[in-house]
Amino acid sequence: MKSIRSFPFLIVGLYAQWDLNILQRGEKLYDETREKTIEIYRNTLESFVDENLSVKRLRERHFKEAWNRSLEDIAEAADIAQQMRMLPDSAWLRRDKQDAKEELHTLFENIVDALIGKNLRKEQDKLAEIKRHIAENDAKIARYKEAKIGAPVKSVVYTTKSEYDEKIEALKEENKALRKDIAYLKKRFADYFAHMGISLDAEQVDVLLTRVDGEDLIRLTSVLDTLGYITRQLGKLMKESGESLDLAKRYYAMHEVLLELTLYLQQHYVDRCNDVYLAKLDSIKKQTADTIEKTLLLIKEEEDSDRRAIYKRNLEALRLTLETAKRYEIDLVRSRDAVQKAMQTTRKNLQVAQNTYETVTLSSELYDLISKNRTLFKKIGQIQLPQIIPFDNLQIKKRYNEITQKLR
Repeated sequence: MKSIRSFPFLIVGLYAQWDLNILQRGEKLYDETREKTIEIYRNTLESFVDENLSVKRLRERHFKEAWNRSLEDIAEAADIAQQMRMLPDSAWLRRDKQDAKEELHTLFENIVDALIGKNLRKEQDKLAEIKRHIAENDAKIARYKEAKIGAPVKSVVYTTKSEYDEKIEALKEENKALRKDIAYLKKRFADYFAHMGISLDAEQVDVLLTRVDGEDLIRLTSVLDTLGYITRQLGKLMKESGESLDLAKRYYAMHEVLLELTLYLQQHYVDRCNDVYLAKLDSIKKQTADTIEKTLLLIKEEEDSDRRAIYKRNLEALRLTLETAKRYEIDLVRSRDAVQKAMQTTRKNLQVAQNTYETVTLSSELYDLISKNRTLFKKIGQIQLPQIIPFDNLQIKKRYNEITQKLR
């Protein structure tokens, strides 16, 4: 009977050991899979870097690809823009200006997709991917530190304290390597902007990539950079067309619609700043200010010194958040105002282009005007990207990141 009584305990013991083995194998499989994923990621990054050594060569290749991808849509958009002049403002049963405007805006979105540099977008995606890897590693480190507390010093079955230390150290080393990759990619962003005539150092690039509107600004600046190239090509085609006024007007109408596209993008950015980013930021500021008032009241009413100390630390953190939110608001307003200033230049040049199209009767006159506008898009791009001020300290940067997540 004694052996029969011990049998259930034997089963329980075997089951526990089997369950433990499953857990151990699961953890090992997770680590192996993770290592393979990281290895694939690192190889992908290295091949990507090897393939794209020169930012200048990348831009030249991108310009040619953008020309081929966008030319047909630009020509169609130019036709619609010309048709709009003949359409009624509104109509029940026929096409009107509003219908044509919607068609034009759909084409604008297609053109923008064709104009944005694939490599610039790839590097933005790669940067986001690296940051996700670092965050995952940090979370893993935290779990290992927690598990290490109850881990044995020696064991052939369980993960020991020293083994957890090794795992933690490996993850920290990996994060160091990943942060070097981030520094490299940020330098490439700075190189991109330098070739657009915009000087940004590593810290300014860091601010731009941290901001909620950073992607919008990069998109806008990248598109304008490409539009400058397309305008130059239209000017060459216009010159080669000789005395053909019809061809010259066709190319000039395409240049005109590029100005309309620029105005469309600028307005889109201003609207997002006002209606989304700044509106959400106002809500964050109000909520933080309300919490500060409540915390001040709790400090006043609390008699226990330890609890008062906790409330005071919370108050300090809240004040830093509010200070950062105000800095964020200043940055967004400064960018919005810079784009609005650039819009004034775009709108005036569009008015001149529209008037010129109607009045000029010689192709040479159109060529002279488009030649003068060759650097227009570069000028607009430089106006609308304001001075970007680096973060004061790591605490501000951390709060800035937190607010960005709330604004998205």
